[in-house]
Amino acid sequence: MDASFTLTTQNQESLYNKLPDRGYKVSIWPARYPNPEHMVGYGRKLAPLISNALAMDATIVGEPTDPNRFSDFDLLEREASYGRSGFALQFMLDTRLSDAERYPLKVYA
Repeated sequence: MDASFTLTTQNQESLYNKLPDRGYKVSIWPARYPNPEHMVGYGRKLAPLISNALAMDATIVGEPTDPNRFSDFDLLEREASYGRSGFALQFMLDTRLSDAERYPLKVYA
């Protein structure tokens, strides 16, 4: 069975992260070309078109992957609106930050 569909991840427990264990091939298409730190989190799931483009030209890190859909200015506005973890989830499809912030450390005086 070769099914194709789009999911927007919400947290590390998302179905998005469990699909490979169920036999689905996952390709992550973030809104910006990811930096090396993000690439570690994506592993082999980063779409080949994205990883190949980065391998050919590392200077595109941070640039929109589909500027016809989201311009750099549009992504900056969304990042300001969603906040760091919200943008990471909704546009970079990176669950790691959301899980780190789900139960933040609290300091009591």
